This record gives sequence, structure tokens and C-alpha cells, in this order.
Amino acid sequence: MLLEPRRYRRSRALRLGPCVLLGAAVVLLGGCYKTRHATVEVHGSISGRTFNVFGIIGSENTRFVGNVTTRIRMRLEKAGFTFARTQGTFDTEQDAMARACETGSADGVIFAKWDEVILRSCTSGYPRVFQAEGGGAVGVDEMIKGLLEYLGPRETAKGNTTRP
Repeated sequence: MLLEPRRYRRSRALRLGPCVLLGAAVVLLGGCYKTRHATVEVHGSISGRTFNVFGIIGSENTRFVGNVTTRIRMRLEKAGFTFARTQGTFDTEQDAMARACETGSADGVIFAKWDEVILRSCTSGYPRVFQAEGGGAVGVDEMIKGLLEYLGPRETAKGNTTRP
């Protein structure tokens, strides 16, 4: 005698389970997602409009920091700024500033790290005038955006005004 297989109905809880889990995941992820911005600090009374030519120095000799400095250079050149040649290795920021500013070709020096962008002025004492920190939560582009806002719009070689 052959037994007929029983048909089991899935309970309503089992049918709704995946939908409830998916909905809970969306709510949790939506609550955790926030638009994050770089922490920007402007030090002193030096206007961003006084800077036109920069030196740029990476904090360490790694490919990632090299990519960060390249990205900063490209974005600022696109916005109408120019760069003085800075090369070599330095023991301290003060040594780097002295070497980059001694020729008089740069108005300021940008120090680039994986999560921080610092601008120092080539005036006496090399004051820190701008600092953007990502804290690992935002990318380089967000920190560059803060720097461009501090520096203000410039005219490009074509005569167009750039906006940060």
C-alpha cells in the first residue's frame, strides 16, 4: 500500500519571516547611514584668497598617499591653482616648510595624509591655516572640497570662474 505524501502548509510566520528580516535590515542600515563630512578647521586670519601656488608633500612614501597627493593636485589644478616643485624627504614639517618656502615660489604647502589635509602658509613661523580631517569616515574628495571652499573661486586659464 502506497502512502500519499502529506502536504504541509507553511505557517504565516514562516512566509512573512524573510520580509520582516529584510524590512528590519533596511531600517537598521538606513538609521546608520548618515551623510558624513570632513571636519574642517580654519586657523588664524589668513584669507584663502592669498594662496595661488602650492607645494604638496605626502606624509609617507606609500602608493596610497601618493595617489592622495595626485588627486589633490589634479583637483586644485582644475580649479585654477598651480604647484611649485617640492621633492625630497623631510624629518619634520618645519624642515619641509623651510625647504619648500625658501625659494619664494610657493605661497603655502599642503601636507597630505590618508585621512588629513593640512595647509601651512609660507609666512613667518609657517602657521597652520587650514586642516581637514576625515577620521576614516569620509574620503579624500570631501576633504579637498573643504579646502577648495576655504580657498574660494579662481579664474582658470580660459577665463572661467571656478566654484568649489
